[in-house]
Formats: sequence, C-alpha cells, structure tokens
Amino acid sequence: MKKIIGKLKNRCGLTLTELLVTLAILSLFSSAVLVGMSTAYAVRRDSIKANDAEILASMITNYLSAELRTATNIAVEEDGKKITYQSNERGIRSVTLYVKGTAGDGDGEGQLYETVHAETEIDQQVFSPAAYSDPSASRLQISELVFEHDEANHTVKVSLSISDSQGREISTAAREFTVGLLNQ
Repeated sequence: MKKIIGKLKNRCGLTLTELLVTLAILSLFSSAVLVGMSTAYAVRRDSIKANDAEILASMITNYLSAELRTATNIAVEEDGKKITYQSNERGIRSVTLYVKGTAGDGDGEGQLYETVHAETEIDQQVFSPAAYSDPSASRLQISELVFEHDEANHTVKVSLSISDSQGREISTAAREFTVGLLNQ
C-alpha cells in the first residue's frame, strides 16, 4: 500500500512544451489521413464513372451493331447525326436512331433515342441512365454520335463519345467501329 501512495505523491507529468508537440504531431497525422481519404474517394468516384461509361459504350456498340447489320434502305441525315433504316429485326419497319440534344441539356438529353415509323410515331429512349451503378455520381451522356454510310463497301461507320454531366469526355469510353451490312 505504501508503494501505491508513494506513486500517487510523485506528480511528474508532461510539460506544456511536450503537450504542444504531441498535439502538433497528432494534428499532422490526422490531416494526412483526411487528405488520403478524400483522394481515395475521388479515385473511387472516377473509377465508377469510367466503368459505367465503358458499360454504356459497350451497350450502344452491341445495340447498333445488331440493328444495322441486317438493315436495308439506310439513309444518314443531318451531317451524320441521324440514321434511318428498314429494320429487318423488327418486321421491316422504318427506324430512326439519334441522340436527343447534347450533353448537359437536361433530363433525358444526351441519350440515344429511336423513332419507329408506324401508325403512331413515338420517340423512346433506348437506354435508361437509371441502369448505371451510381446515377447520382455518374450521370453519363452521349456527347457525340456520328454515322457514315459507305455504299460502295456496304458498311456503316459509327463514332461515339461519352461524357459526364459537366461535359468532360471520358476517353476510355470513346468508340469507333464499322458494321458490315449483310443485306446490301
């Protein structure tokens, strides 16, 4: 018991200088951790955006390839911004594909639309942005979609670019491909 009382009477502790140095070291360490966490979050957000852009570009590539491969009566309009064709996949109906608006124009703008020319012509969105893994963080839009029809070689060349809601192009999602037409 005497040992415990002896230790309690010995009142040595930290001086003010030692306490200030300890607080400075702790604040430097905590600020380094916060900077690292914010950088990691930004990298994660950009990675999700790039992955979603890749998925969207692949979906558009697959869709256009399947649609155009068996198409007939192809007509490219408005400097390559719209393409109209007879779709053999849909029972020989005339279809127009285009991007409505440009990136950043508003809800539903910068997305791929189609018009099926029948009794009632309705523009409908081909892909929904709600399918992205994080719609709030990576609102992606088609910033450019251009068609070039080469009648001599029976091909359609398609170029597309994907951008985010601020109009920044995502370079990994840019595509340029050629579809060979089977029914020409």
